[in-house]
Amino acid sequence: MIPRKTSRGHTAKTVNAGKPNTVDAYLAALSDAKRVALELLREMIKGAAPEAEECVSYQLPAFRLKGKLLVAYGAAANHCAFYPGSVMQALKEELKGYDTG
Repeated sequence: MIPRKTSRGHTAKTVNAGKPNTVDAYLAALSDAKRVALELLREMIKGAAPEAEECVSYQLPAFRLKGKLLVAYGAAANHCAFYPGSVMQALKEELKGYDTG
C-alpha cells in the first residue's frame, strides 16, 4: 500500500494500492499454469462476445455487455473459476434442473 498524508497530517494507506486495476495486471500476477488457463478463457469469451468490454469487477477480470456484468473469472489457491453474470438470467430455462446458487 502507498502511504499518504490525511488532512490531519496522519499517514493513511491508499485503499486500492497493490490490487490489480487491469485484466493484464491481474493475469501477470498469477502462476504460469493459471495465467495460461485464464488467458485461454479470456480469448474464448472475446470470441463468443466480441462486443463485450473487458473490465475488473470485484477485483476479478470480467466482461460487461450493455452495462451489465456478463461474466467474470479468476484464480484461487487451488483452482481457477468462472462466474456467470447476467447470462444466467438469459439461460434460466436451460438451467432449470441445475443448482446455480
